[in-house]
Amino acid sequence: MWGSMFLPGDNRLTEEDYYIKGEFTEDEVKQGLATSVQRFCDNSRGEREPKNRPEPSRIRKIFIRP
Repeated sequence: MWGSMFLPGDNRLTEEDYYIKGEFTEDEVKQGLATSVQRFCDNSRGEREPKNRPEPSRIRKIFIRP
């Protein structure tokens, strides 16, 4: 997703796709076990180079934090 020094990342993936969908089951997400990871995803988006940040409409949150 993030790419490397020589190759770009995959524009089709979001932080949630990479960090939450790949690591947590749907039940674990519903139990709130991915809350801290969602926070990390939110922060990670802002660390991308501005031209590589997704449009707000493309961001798919896995769950809504309380």
